Amino acid sequence: MAAWARTLDLAGVPDGVRCAIEALTDDGHVLQIVAVAQACELASVDRALPVESRETMTEWRDRARLVAAIAGHRQCALAAMHTLDVDAGATEDPVQRRQVLCTRAEASHIVRQVELGTYDAANAWRPENRLLSRQMAWVDLVDEATIVTATAPRAEPEFDVCFDGLDDNVVSGLPPVTHAAALQLQRTLDVPGVSEALVGGGGVVLLDVPDALTLAVLKDTADAKRGVPFGVEMLVEDAPAKHHEAAKRERQYVACLRREQPVLALSPDAGTCLPAVALRAADHRLTLSPICGADVAAVIRGTTGQAVSDADRARLEGLAFSAADVAAAVRPGRDPARCVEHIVRLVTPTPASGRGRDLTLDQLHGAREAVEWGRGLIADLAAWRSGEHWATVRNGAILGGLPGTGKTLFAQALANSSGLPLIISSLMEWQGTGEAHLGTTLRAMRETFARAKALASGQRGCLLLVDEVDVFVDRRTVQHRHADYVLQVINSFLEQLDGAAGREGVIVIGTTNDPDRIDPAIRRPGRLGKTIQMGLPDVEERVAMLRVRLGDDLRDADLLPVAYRTERHTGAMIEALVEDARRRARHAGRPLALDDLLDVAGAGDADTPEATLYRLAVHESGHALQAHLSDPDRDLIVTLQSREGVGGWVELVGGDSGVWTRAEAEARIRIGLAGRAAEEIILDSASSGARQDLLTVTRIAVRMLGEWGLGERSLIAVERDPVTALATDPRLQAETSALLDRLYAETRDTVRRHAGAVRRIAEALLVERRLDGARVARLVAEAGPARRR
Repeated sequence: MAAWARTLDLAGVPDGVRCAIEALTDDGHVLQIVAVAQACELASVDRALPVESRETMTEWRDRARLVAAIAGHRQCALAAMHTLDVDAGATEDPVQRRQVLCTRAEASHIVRQVELGTYDAANAWRPENRLLSRQMAWVDLVDEATIVTATAPRAEPEFDVCFDGLDDNVVSGLPPVTHAAALQLQRTLDVPGVSEALVGGGGVVLLDVPDALTLAVLKDTADAKRGVPFGVEMLVEDAPAKHHEAAKRERQYVACLRREQPVLALSPDAGTCLPAVALRAADHRLTLSPICGADVAAVIRGTTGQAVSDADRARLEGLAFSAADVAAAVRPGRDPARCVEHIVRLVTPTPASGRGRDLTLDQLHGAREAVEWGRGLIADLAAWRSGEHWATVRNGAILGGLPGTGKTLFAQALANSSGLPLIISSLMEWQGTGEAHLGTTLRAMRETFARAKALASGQRGCLLLVDEVDVFVDRRTVQHRHADYVLQVINSFLEQLDGAAGREGVIVIGTTNDPDRIDPAIRRPGRLGKTIQMGLPDVEERVAMLRVRLGDDLRDADLLPVAYRTERHTGAMIEALVEDARRRARHAGRPLALDDLLDVAGAGDADTPEATLYRLAVHESGHALQAHLSDPDRDLIVTLQSREGVGGWVELVGGDSGVWTRAEAEARIRIGLAGRAAEEIILDSASSGARQDLLTVTRIAVRMLGEWGLGERSLIAVERDPVTALATDPRLQAETSALLDRLYAETRDTVRRHAGAVRRIAEALLVERRLDGARVARLVAEAGPARRR
């Protein structure tokens, strides 16, 4: 290099270039050669120079880079390290000694890069890259040995002598997210086989980067690509190709393969974002290593200029961080302790307290099947983290049930119990993103699943809750003019559930009020293959729910009377009841009392006149009497609760086979008519309270005679709603009317014979509000008349 420089005519050459060339020595030290390349680079972009001079500077720059690449960096660096070791031993001043040691660490870093084939001589001269090299080298130096004395002062990075010689415009330290991305990329590629594929000719490595912010940094920031060997063609695709761009992207990758140049392709999900030729040509497919505690410590050091204490390093171990966490917590002007405190708070789940949404599976009652499934999932996750295949994990389910039965609450309790991060989303949320057309909706869906994959990386796992999943309806039923839109949305959701890359580590739970509406492909095994019905809690479960939500209040109180007043309450209604009772006590300026719960639970009865309440009790007693007489061995529950237009109900305990004989159908009709019969017999008049009962028994009678073939007419069965069937078939109307009249007469006779029992049941209902089958049986068998009103 020096011999070549002596042949140059330096007349008219910019001063910076001339000084750099004149400083060249015969041994051609790599730093001197790099200085020439830097000076020529700066001159080549100077618009004040003639075009011919700028072209000459470009030629000299390229020559200097080439020489630097082959000039024997390892030998030069080893020689420099030996000289610096001698200088460090002879230096007493701690600051000067630290400067020498940092330079020595940089030389050591270069040696390792040269040995691994990752040294980028073409860009090593750049000030920002030199800064990164020094930072990483200094981290290695401090980690490996206690060379710097405890009394050595620690200057801020912009005034630190370790960074002498850099341009004044260079920001001291990399942005935290960029620094973290560089460390992630370097660690991910440093695995057996991958480094060889990228250093050798023609290797293709696919890298999934689920975190959108990290992918953007790797795409746009040169400093984040320090771990990529020199000469690798790095391609970044942040979304699937649009239809008109797919062929162009395919040709781009074919051209890269023909050049026999190593290719590193980054995308959120290679299976959906990269062309088929890239997937087929890949030698390796990796997922970007997650940000770990050591990365965060290094980023904090580079940003604040101060090392993280051993105690804070221990707090960072075992946690998983996102790029957004790093950006939010690691900021200039903060000390390391404050950065650590912030980022640990961001990623550490809040301990469950048992109040509101903050429950664990052990505190969740009224969802036995779901809780059992959740505990099995936690066991499966433990086995997966120990080496079992992901296919052994129950990784998808649908929760069905009425509003307020605890579907979302179960997901939150599962996340609290398992330590899994929880993401809650829905199609409505995806459609509300951006311009709300198909492309943005699908992109938002992919980004949600990509974020879940990022959080699940490192075998941590992630829980994704998709609310109102019944919007993905059965595709066979879609026939309107927007069918193409609906089909593409459903197909995209199916692809995310079970795409080419799978969703290892991501557990998906869908919630719905009507599981039957969901497309069967979503409900198949491997996707959301388990359907769990969230029912209403029984009385014991309601007592347990009340106890959990009361916490330390009313420890010794008997909550059974409150549970009796909350028949058919959902978990959300139980929670609201407790909070209303607390509010009532707080407004009165006293502690919570059992009467507060009882009053809130019976609030609907307070505005109901006594005569109306007694009529409701008589009505439900008629149902209970007839149900008991129809099947004395079957348990039942009769409830008196005046709320939301319903005065009470009778529930037959135990599953229904769904297959009825004529006798069983007629028995159900008698039970339905017994409430009206009791009002007529006991109170001498019927009321509108039997409206729903009459609709129900009419529906049963029409289906029994017109569909089930259990009447006297032919076996022709036509499935129609009762209104249409009765309006269009006079014969069916006549038979239905005759059947109901006969059964009602029989029911009236039964109620008249047991009028005393009806009154006793009604009186008990007014006091207790809920009776079970055993209590009803005792009241029916009890001798003596009941009090008349």
